[in-house]
Amino acid sequence: PVRVAAMTIDTPGFEKLLVCSVHLKCCGTVDGPEDMTRIAEILAMRRAIAEAEHVIDHHSLIIGGDLNLVGGQLPLQLLINDGTALVNPAGEPQDLVVANAYQPDNSGSQTWQKSGQTFSPGRLDYIVYSPSLQATRALVFDTLDLPESALASMNLMRTDCGRASDHLPVIVDLIPNAGNHDPNP
Repeated sequence: PVRVAAMTIDTPGFEKLLVCSVHLKCCGTVDGPEDMTRIAEILAMRRAIAEAEHVIDHHSLIIGGDLNLVGGQLPLQLLINDGTALVNPAGEPQDLVVANAYQPDNSGSQTWQKSGQTFSPGRLDYIVYSPSLQATRALVFDTLDLPESALASMNLMRTDCGRASDHLPVIVDLIPNAGNHDPNP
């Protein structure tokens, strides 16, 4: 079983988007059993997306969630390689784009941190998308990095992200790509 949920969003300007939220197997090491499970989960998710495309003709694909890449990058590579072929099988396959999201203080892209753990803080959460879309802004939201004025304007407390989860939210603003794709906005 793969922990994934998907839905079609029909939004003016985007046509039909297939949006998937995923949570892959936790922990392990490169080539360990957990890493092999993540690889199997990605392959199963790719099959399910391709099957969904037979039911509804999607224009673009967005996948986000906890990829748990504590082993290696192979699950991410399997996810993005020729990813546009999943929703546009007749087109020229292109890789999905990995959103480059950083914390507000630009100190890093880590999305997971928990004191007292054997794992170091790292980037576990990703958003990838079709190159038919363009990211206008991407960030890892961390209330620890925000000035008091920003916290007050959003009615937040400095500890809100840490109390909500040991993962930090990844936020990406996407618009239809006008033709010139910049993978590093």
